[in-house]
Amino acid sequence: INSGYDENQASHESKRCLDCGLCSGCMECVKACAAGAITQNEQPGERTLHIGGVIVSGALSRDMRNMVSIPGVRRIQPAEQYAEETTDETERISGSIVRGGAAAAEIMRQFASFEANAGEKAPEALIIGGGPAGMTAAQYIAGQGYKTHLVEKTEKLGGLARGRRAAPDELDAPEAECIENLPEYMRALEKTVRTHPNIKTYLNAGLERIAGQAGDFSSVIRSGGNEISVRHAVTIIASGGRERATDQYLYGKNSAVVTQSGLGETLADGSLTSMFGDNAKPTIVMMQCVESLTQRHPYCSRVCCAQALRNALEIKSVLPYSEIVVLGGERLTHGAEEVYYLRALEKRVRFIRYSGETRPEACEENGKLLVRAYDADFGRTLAIYPDMLVLSTGIAPAEGNPDIARMLNQRLSADGFFIEAHPVLRPVDLQNDGMFVCGCARRPRFIREAADDARAVAARAAAFLKLK
Repeated sequence: INSGYDENQASHESKRCLDCGLCSGCMECVKACAAGAITQNEQPGERTLHIGGVIVSGALSRDMRNMVSIPGVRRIQPAEQYAEETTDETERISGSIVRGGAAAAEIMRQFASFEANAGEKAPEALIIGGGPAGMTAAQYIAGQGYKTHLVEKTEKLGGLARGRRAAPDELDAPEAECIENLPEYMRALEKTVRTHPNIKTYLNAGLERIAGQAGDFSSVIRSGGNEISVRHAVTIIASGGRERATDQYLYGKNSAVVTQSGLGETLADGSLTSMFGDNAKPTIVMMQCVESLTQRHPYCSRVCCAQALRNALEIKSVLPYSEIVVLGGERLTHGAEEVYYLRALEKRVRFIRYSGETRPEACEENGKLLVRAYDADFGRTLAIYPDMLVLSTGIAPAEGNPDIARMLNQRLSADGFFIEAHPVLRPVDLQNDGMFVCGCARRPRFIREAADDARAVAARAAAFLKLK
């Protein structure tokens, strides 16, 4: 469809899809093919989607054809049997599988004929975590007729996304960014979750204990000093993450040193200009990879650099003559986020690359903040006296992950995130049947990726619930 095909042409092309990753992954061809393939069964209220080889070998990826079962969708094995493939590009393939599962869930949501008439005695689902991933999973599972229990440890839904803001008009998200107005998106999602008759929300709550097996779990939720017993067939972990705490670079000791989230709050309340008084040309240094890409925390959170670029561009919109210097390592932007980097270059934001062995240093000299950084491109050490130092500290796993993993008998990675059953073949399943994971509980993710995870989990969980 992106190439100008009509629905018939798109349907034909989708049957030849080899999941090469060269297309935009919009899945419109699959939706068009699915829309024209719905037929009525003899039993009233039930529908069968005759997809043939389309979703089985194409949009959901060949690796998924023997394990995906969608409620209301009858799988048809393609005539040609493909040999099992192996590749080192596990992240790319697992991402394709997740996108395929997300597309399947989207198809089920868009066509009301797929909704399960579950009834009062239908199996139920338990979701731990009320962030974007948890709420999205709850929305899609509840939309298929299954009662869903959503447990959030804080007093508000939203998780890390609750404090995020919409970018100014001139910072429109790139075409690949599916969430253009995040606050509006989160408000709409929260409203849907709170008002849906099949979703029961527990705030200031946590999982006290769980027993049983796939299809017949018995859990106790502690909420407001009360213990509530819940029976459910599937368990979904969407515990999210948190901003990593740090005491490096004089953070907490010098008021001019803040984090990216702190800077975001300053931009939101409009108090940035007042911090610099009459200085219309402040120098602001943004230091990337703080507490990341080290021996203790070797992984990259990815979202930090994108947030730094958005904040830098917003500062330029408020203080156009400000001098912004971004100190970064080898990584900066991912995918469509590159557009923010290009816009930052146009706004004369300076980027200085340092090597991993010689990280920048911060100290106070004669009452002023001093940052020393080694410029790896020009082989010289720079001394910068910033008016503000902004730290990008990355995403850490949720503090409650060890307790949840212990109760569910699941494994955590060395970094504290949940380990999926298989990074390629079962990227949203946990080791035990009937248990799934999505969002930042897996690893640091953009919000749009967390939403894709949640839709994939909804498809997997609904397939499991359908059998119970």
